[in-house]
Amino acid sequence: MIVSGKVAAPFFDEPGGPMLRHGATYAGHPSVCAASLAVLDIYERENIIPRALELEGVLAEVLEPLASHPAVAEVRAGLGLIAAIHLNDPSAVPAVAAGAREAGVLLRPLIGALAVSPPLIVEREHLEQIADGYRAGLDRV
Repeated sequence: MIVSGKVAAPFFDEPGGPMLRHGATYAGHPSVCAASLAVLDIYERENIIPRALELEGVLAEVLEPLASHPAVAEVRAGLGLIAAIHLNDPSAVPAVAAGAREAGVLLRPLIGALAVSPPLIVEREHLEQIADGYRAGLDRV
């Protein structure tokens, strides 16, 4: 929300001034609730949530060989369908991310690490592509 200083003043300048109430126009809207319920039905019908348990070991398995890469301090995986690789040199994160991107894989840069959390509909071949992307980025440094 953007307002002029004159409009905002009572909300910020006066002690005990009026409360600025706002919310998203979609919050609690019937169409959004219906869509949410439909998504939950799909998750249940297609066993989407249990896929995280099925694939967490696969993700850990394909990333495990990267633990021996000279740029890697630690590979963190095996709890749900999320993983991160912690680097020995935190300043190398942008270069690793760029190298992975050039290989077609988007990683989430963190402080000293790069994370990935693929969708629950991912297949093993996609997890292997993620490992290849990490490797390409790591080899860049």
